[in-house]
Amino acid sequence: MCVEFKDHSFMKIIGIIPEEEDLRFFGWRVFRSTHAQCGTFLPKINNELVWVTQVQDLMSSAFVKRKVKIRFTNFRTSLMVNPRRLTCRLKLTIRQSGVVLDRDRSPITSDQYAIEYLEHHETDPGLGKWSNELRAEWRGETVPFGAAEKSTRALEIERETNVIDLEPERTYTFGDTYCGGGGVSCGAKEAGLKLKYANDSDQQALSTYLLNHSGVEAECSEFSNFITNDEALLRVDIAHASPPCQTWSPAHTVNSSNDDANSACVFTGVDLARVSKCRILTLEETSGLPTRHILTFNRMVLSLIEIGYSVRWSILGCDRYGVPQNRKRLMIIAAGPGEVLPHYAEATHGDPSPGSKVLPRATIASTINGIPVDADDHDTARGLARWRLIHREAFEPESLAKTITCGGGEFNYHPSGTRPYTDREMAVLQTFPMDYQFSGVNTRKQIGNAVPPMFAKAIYSEIVRSLRETDRAEAEGKFR
Repeated sequence: MCVEFKDHSFMKIIGIIPEEEDLRFFGWRVFRSTHAQCGTFLPKINNELVWVTQVQDLMSSAFVKRKVKIRFTNFRTSLMVNPRRLTCRLKLTIRQSGVVLDRDRSPITSDQYAIEYLEHHETDPGLGKWSNELRAEWRGETVPFGAAEKSTRALEIERETNVIDLEPERTYTFGDTYCGGGGVSCGAKEAGLKLKYANDSDQQALSTYLLNHSGVEAECSEFSNFITNDEALLRVDIAHASPPCQTWSPAHTVNSSNDDANSACVFTGVDLARVSKCRILTLEETSGLPTRHILTFNRMVLSLIEIGYSVRWSILGCDRYGVPQNRKRLMIIAAGPGEVLPHYAEATHGDPSPGSKVLPRATIASTINGIPVDADDHDTARGLARWRLIHREAFEPESLAKTITCGGGEFNYHPSGTRPYTDREMAVLQTFPMDYQFSGVNTRKQIGNAVPPMFAKAIYSEIVRSLRETDRAEAEGKFR
């Protein structure tokens, strides 16, 4: 039974606790999408309701206004279907920082938000579609376990991790837009994905990409031109975008002539989802976007929901995944119709405690001390000469570096205080492999703009695990 309370909120009653002079109800707390509990990232439609999962208050029967009928459905066809009837198709979950999750025994360090369409078992009889139906409606035929054959490297990774797959020869395809020098693709490939295409408007960055990632359809063009390509090229299992982030950065304090163009880029992830029909979309941005430009961010999330995607987002510390930097990035994961919304990977690094599985955080010293003296892009003498008359304060090498940026980062220098980092030191602090090659004269810009590959590998390894779990269940006839 569903009821409306006197404060205009609702509940789908799951159970009743009798008390001496009252009845207490518990169940799904449901709010109008216009309610303050729901934020501005949800569609503001008359009679559209949202199940807010973290609100679990017991409610007194004395607070009930009336009995109501609420339609619980996961139909995506139109959010405007029969707006006169109360309809709930979305659920909102906010996991607050400091909370210990079952999947990760350490407290989460930033709030995590998830907006998901209801699954079949959460809908009313006759008002739910199975996951395979929703997926087929959105993207047509989908090859289980991935649209590509596994590379030799992917098979090696599986042997190393003892992964057992029902389809051992298949893997998921990956498309990388705003790819830069290839940091995301580097991590995605290490997670076992098949790189299908890459796009960036910076020719030097794309040259670096091709030096390290062969067999990829790479195009140097603006994103708006790239997405006009044939659908057969653009169709992938997992798509990614890392639009220019300087406009949204907390360090951005002076307006630039590029601000308007960069602001528009944040919405390109929605366009990418539309044309690629990807099962999973990932977007990476600076942490300043949801904190300093909340209206723009919320509009982008809403646009993804409107085309049928469930969305998860949080600001993640890269040091929790083996990156030796005090670097925080906004990571958005969106799941298309019929897909489970993946979680973030569990932390691999942190402050070890008895019984914990996490490794100690990587540090500046543990990362750069192993660089061979004759490594490419590692001219320490040049740096010493540049700072011959300038010495900065020395600091503890067993610490995290500050965020690596296009120019290296403010006050980001070698712990000795006698020189700046070399390009190779910056690259390994970003967790690029030692043999990663860079092309052109703007190497520092390419390195600073990149998503750390080790961070990307952790994110995509969890996404691959989630997709395989879905495909394995459906292969066994277990549809959600």
